[in-house]
Order: sequence, then C-alpha cells, then structure tokens
Amino acid sequence: MRLAAVLLDAMNTEVRNGHCEGFNNCVLIGANSGAASGNHASGIDGGPSANAGANVVQISGNYSSSNGKYVIERIRKNFHTNDITDNINNVTLSDNFVALYSYAGIRAGAISSGVSLNTDLAGQCTIGGIPSCSGIAFSQSYTNAPICTCTDTTGVNACRVQVTASTLTITGSSGHTVNYVCIGRN
Repeated sequence: MRLAAVLLDAMNTEVRNGHCEGFNNCVLIGANSGAASGNHASGIDGGPSANAGANVVQISGNYSSSNGKYVIERIRKNFHTNDITDNINNVTLSDNFVALYSYAGIRAGAISSGVSLNTDLAGQCTIGGIPSCSGIAFSQSYTNAPICTCTDTTGVNACRVQVTASTLTITGSSGHTVNYVCIGRN
C-alpha cells in the first residue's frame, strides 16, 4: 500500500472533495517540510473495505514545532482505520464522520509563566493569610481589566475574583488556598 495520495508540505495549501483507495493516508500533512502550516483538508473520504488504509488525514509529527496550524473538516473514514491521526498533539479520531478538527498552534500544556512565583498569568494565595489574596498587583496597568478565575483547592467552596486594571482581589472562605488564572487582553 502506498504512503499517501496527497502530500501537503507547502504553507497555506488546501485540498477539497475527494476520496482515496489503496493509500495508507489519503492526505498526509507536513511529512517532508517544516513549512506545512496553515493547511486545510475538507470533504475527504476513506476507501472501501478492499482498498482501505490507516488514516484519511494524518498530521505528521516530523516538524511539530513549525507545522502548527491546520483545519480539517468533513472527513468520512468509510473503511479506513482512522479519520484523523494528529501526531503533533497525539490525537486519533476514529468516528465514522468528523465534522471539524482544527489546531492553531497553542497547546494548553505549552502555556506557562516561566517562573515559580505568582504572576499576572497564574498564582496561588491564601484567603486571609500569606501570601494574601487581597490586592494582588499586576506587573502592568491594563487598559481593560484582565479576565480572571479562581478555584478553591482546600475544599468545595466558592471563591470570587474582583479585578481592576491594576489589581486582583480574591474572596472566599478564610484560610483556604486558591489558585487563580488571569488573561490580560491588551
């Protein structure tokens, strides 16, 4: 069985409306090039039982740091093993039909402040204790107040965030430890 019916190794390339037979992958994205970002595969069907392969669409992990943006939609596996195998994010979809699968190059596991201390991005504090959850100063003054959320890690209790353009205050059960996450918008 041949490797791929269509190789998408160029940037911002699109393939639409087709099916393949006798190929391990109908569409293979980024197997030979680190520039295969921004690709779009749409309306691709896998083959019949006698000529089915492994993946209707496979995203290669060969260049995982640079092949980071793609949209895949309307994929029908028919008798292929998988609709989509994403080797960058270690995701395999084996449903009969996938309406939409996309990735914009940001993985939740890749988001970090880069430091072990509390930051504008994330932190931990103790309500009524040290470090205090009252008047946490942001490192910059925002035009629009950041969007923040909190989670009580001591018990199943509510915590509340109050945010201004320059500070964060968290209230809740005294003595409880809370985690917070903030996203500044400007």
